Amino acid sequence: MAESSGDFSYTVNSDGTTAKITGYSGTAVNLVVPSELDGYIVNTIGSSAFSNQSFLRSITLPNTVTSIGNFTFSGCTGLTEFTIPSSVTSLGHGVFNGCTGISTITIPKTLTSYGTTDYWNSTNAGHNSAFEGSYITSIVIEDGATRIPNNAFADCSRLTSVTIPDSVQAIGDYAFLNCPRLFEIELPVNLTSLGTGAFAYCTGLSEVELPERLTSLSASAFEGCTGLSSISFAGRVTSIGNFTFSGCTGLTEFTIPSSVTSLGHGVFNGCTGISTITIPKTLTSYGTTDYWNSTNAGHNSAFEGSYITSIVIEDGATRIPNNAFADCSRLTSVTIPDSVLVIGDYAFLNCSALRVLYLSEGLSSIGKSAFSSCSALRDIYFFGNAPTSVGENAFSGLPSDAVLYYSEDARGWDAEAWDSYNCESFDPATVDIAPVYVPIRLGDIYRFSGGFIQPYGKLSSISVDIKNAATGQTLRYYDVPAGTSFFF
Repeated sequence: MAESSGDFSYTVNSDGTTAKITGYSGTAVNLVVPSELDGYIVNTIGSSAFSNQSFLRSITLPNTVTSIGNFTFSGCTGLTEFTIPSSVTSLGHGVFNGCTGISTITIPKTLTSYGTTDYWNSTNAGHNSAFEGSYITSIVIEDGATRIPNNAFADCSRLTSVTIPDSVQAIGDYAFLNCPRLFEIELPVNLTSLGTGAFAYCTGLSEVELPERLTSLSASAFEGCTGLSSISFAGRVTSIGNFTFSGCTGLTEFTIPSSVTSLGHGVFNGCTGISTITIPKTLTSYGTTDYWNSTNAGHNSAFEGSYITSIVIEDGATRIPNNAFADCSRLTSVTIPDSVLVIGDYAFLNCSALRVLYLSEGLSSIGKSAFSSCSALRDIYFFGNAPTSVGENAFSGLPSDAVLYYSEDARGWDAEAWDSYNCESFDPATVDIAPVYVPIRLGDIYRFSGGFIQPYGKLSSISVDIKNAATGQTLRYYDVPAGTSFFF
């Protein structure tokens, strides 16, 4: 039952000693909220208690308050500053929605909950952050805070500056989701956890430096950060989650650290600027191992949906995992070292631009549908003995004139398993530069390295160099249109 004391209305909490303010009917411009009402200690400011009180210029809360409810100051356009008392541990959602005069706020270290923890909360859709809809441009988190909770500053469309102290060890899910004017962020040195979608769709971010203690990147951590052009690792990240950099069109190069052992699916989906990537030998899991995973259908490979044309696998890698490069529709060049013994199921499924392939000398196993539906793959060179294990439909869906070439001194190619393929022997000594189709892009230089064409750099002119790294011979082409394919 609502009570009143002066200009304040309130209810008594169940403990019988504290009260929650539910409304204000006064006209004070600079309001000081009392710590007691009729002998009851004020510990809660209720939802919408001061909403749309546009005449308020300042409001001071007592240090007895521990909780501020949803939309408490929503529409208070006259407020120009607000101090969250150090006693407050919880803020509701939409607390400062439409407060056009408040541009800066400090988060006390005692505040552990602000906003709705579930961003995708349909009941409160669009007002799940305490600061969403506010006009805050600068946020300072007090030293001593250890965690930024889920959805803390999501949809703060005007936020340009955040100061995060080194005491912060965790940034929650969607904490800074869709903060498009956040142009830079300095992550704390003690950060060990970065939540799902933590900086997703922060389109203004251009550079990110990951601290040394951070060991994993959660799913979609930087998804949709179209302005991101540089990300540096301190060397301890071991896992990169699903869609982490999906849609980061500003990234033009990316180095997978040697510390990384696992990549999720769709990590580089829609990254139009990345054309080349090297797979470190330490990376043993990339993408979803089950291609026919209905939950993540269409994004099961770490590289599916990317614009990668050239992949180099580091010498020392022994296995290409299931579904590794499935659906890489732009992939034209793959460098597979002799250390690779196993190519997993669906590893290169639907790589429709791959025209030639060189398989390692020690290769012993090829998984089911490993090269299925590689519709342009006509020349496959085996430099060793026939693999002892070949999965079902390993080479199904290739062009009718596709040829599997095997070294003339290799063994096992007369086995029945190879009878259904068009196999021909070749002398490895005569294969200097094997046929390779290369889609040339304006401004790119390519070179031959060990028989493979790899991106080499950038040209300021519209010519293209093709360099044989072994002989030093260079072929130069002038006035090359974008998208041109060359045959060597």
